[in-house]
Amino acid sequence: MELKEFIEETISAIADATMDLQAKYAEDGVVVNPPTDGRGNEAFEEGGASYTYRRVQNVAFDVALTVSSEKKGQAGGRIKILAAEVGANGSANASSEQVSRVQFSVPVSLTPSSLEATHKEKAQQTAERQKKKLGMSSGRTAHGGQNSWMGS
Repeated sequence: MELKEFIEETISAIADATMDLQAKYAEDGVVVNPPTDGRGNEAFEEGGASYTYRRVQNVAFDVALTVSSEKKGQAGGRIKILAAEVGANGSANASSEQVSRVQFSVPVSLTPSSLEATHKEKAQQTAERQKKKLGMSSGRTAHGGQNSWMGS
C-alpha cells in the first residue's frame, strides 16, 4: 500500500467512525468529539456557553517505508508501507531493500457534535444580552456619530 493511500484510508476511517458514533449515540447522551472551551480543559460542560471551539486532534503516524522504483521509463519511485511477511515457521523473511522509519502527525478537526452549534447560539445570545445591558443596542455606535458612546 502506498503511503498516501494509507494516510487517506486511516483518516477517512476515523472521520467516518466519528460521524457514525455521533449518529448512533446522540439520543443516549454520549457526546463524541465534544466542543472545547479553548482553554485546554478536558472536562466537558454540557450547556456551557464557552464550549464553542472545535478540537484539533493530531493523528500520529509511525510507519516503516520502502522505496521501490519502477524501470518503465519513469524517474523516481513510489513510497510504500513496509509489509513484513512471516513464514510458516514464524521467522521473518529479510529483504535487501533499505527501510526508512518516519514519524509524523496530521492535525484533524473532526465533525463537531451537535452541541457545538447549540453552545455557539447560547454564547451569541449571552453576548447580545450583555450588549443591551451596556446600552449598545439603543442606537449608540462604537465608531462615532450622533449617538456615539465614544463622545461627540
